[in-house]
Amino acid sequence: MRKKATRKAHRALQRLRRLIRETTRRAHRVLRRLRHLMRKRPKDLLHLIYSRLIPRPMDLGVVQRLAIVLFDPGLLIIVLKNPTVDRKVRRAILNLPRSLREMLFFGKFPGRERYCPHCRRQVRLFLPFGNRKKRPNAWCPGCGSLERHRLAWMVFEQHTNLFDPVEKSLLHIAPEGIMSYKLRNLSHVDYLSADLSDPGAMVKMDITDIQYPDNTFDLIYCSHVLEHIPNDRQAMRELYRVLKPNGFALLMVPITRKETFEDPSVTDPAMRTKLFGQADHVRHYGPDFKDRLEDSGFSTRAFAAGEIVGENNTFRFGVQCPYDIVFLCGKSAYSALQRY
Repeated sequence: MRKKATRKAHRALQRLRRLIRETTRRAHRVLRRLRHLMRKRPKDLLHLIYSRLIPRPMDLGVVQRLAIVLFDPGLLIIVLKNPTVDRKVRRAILNLPRSLREMLFFGKFPGRERYCPHCRRQVRLFLPFGNRKKRPNAWCPGCGSLERHRLAWMVFEQHTNLFDPVEKSLLHIAPEGIMSYKLRNLSHVDYLSADLSDPGAMVKMDITDIQYPDNTFDLIYCSHVLEHIPNDRQAMRELYRVLKPNGFALLMVPITRKETFEDPSVTDPAMRTKLFGQADHVRHYGPDFKDRLEDSGFSTRAFAAGEIVGENNTFRFGVQCPYDIVFLCGKSAYSALQRY
């Protein structure tokens, strides 16, 4: 009886193995067909994607399967133009099981290796990202970081005391999820996130009128915020006031002009979009942003990506965006920057 049961189990296992092999072969045939269509008739493939593979309303599970089809291991086959689809594909990639994400995007790929200092992984490529115009080599499929997040993280590592195992307080203005997750999980950091309108922030805060005493925070991180603030000089003075004497403030804004351009009389969203690139932007900053910081009392060092990773490595680390410069600030009288 036992031998008969063993033979049945063995035959069932053989059938299961044949089924798995056949399913794998079918999947490979479908992938080969899709890649052939992409090379020979890309418009036909796009039509297939939008008309067949993506139902309305869109199902995230379908997008997750679509992401697997669209991304050959390590090679981007196509970038979807529809921003809604693009966002859902990115979300689906981050929701993939880690083992599958590792197979698709992690590991070495000769001649095109990328390294993400934020998730500390070798990735095969950074994906394009952007609303109006997509930036190549921008979005990490491992952790979702962008160029500015990776650059800021490396400046934190190389030029501040953030990772020294000493208790310290950190104020994060307008927290981005990817940076917030990393910072608040540092065991020695008393983390506080603040925003004027984001309900996900820990406290509501107007950075032109910060309701905290002088010399409260050891570190301040404020990225891509001040271009939204009409009275940015007052915001800088407030950040200076609440920073401790030996503290650091890491500030970033997009540097998109040779010198700062603003027009307070422009309040129409359409005109702001035309002049400043977004309806909620009130200026273009230039390198003279550093002068504004120093006028507010800060001692400031500006770090471009080439200074942090070397000019030949900016593409490998995905920090080649020319708009991203880190301004690391301390209080002039104490010159904390001289120690790092």
